[in-house]
Amino acid sequence: MTGQQWDDIGYNFLVGGDGRVYEGRGWDSVGAHTLSWNRRSLGVALIGNFTEAAAPDRQAAAALELIRVGVGLGKLSAGHRLAAACQLRPYQSPGLAQFERVRVWDRWWPWSTADAYCRVGGKSKHKKVALPAGPAGPTGLPAWLSGARLAERLSGAGLPTEPPAAPL
Repeated sequence: MTGQQWDDIGYNFLVGGDGRVYEGRGWDSVGAHTLSWNRRSLGVALIGNFTEAAAPDRQAAAALELIRVGVGLGKLSAGHRLAAACQLRPYQSPGLAQFERVRVWDRWWPWSTADAYCRVGGKSKHKKVALPAGPAGPTGLPAWLSGARLAERLSGAGLPTEPPAAPL
């Protein structure tokens, strides 16, 4: 992070393949995950490469539970919208396999920017990922999903918090 002159990990939270949730910037700090969208979103990263296969069920379930907890704590609007980074920027994140899964989650926002990698309901310069629009989503604060590396673990909120096994 020092080499890039970043002061912290860009995501608010990260979710591991084992279902553990890790705190990056937390609930109350602006993230640095999706240029032009950081001040109006919460960045939740699924740790891994999901180009060919979607995230494990427990990882996806933990991400959705984190969002539910955020609503319960008053950190996210009950009417939030959920989108993938690839809908907003020319990023491949979270990978096409995971994006197909995100599209069927409750509160998914069927909208994309003109330069998005995953265009919704229109033409894309990446033709293989142009997708039809899904059902209309409600309005509110978005919770974005993306991919990234591990940060510090989340403490509290009823999510798995025990540290991973010590390295060999």
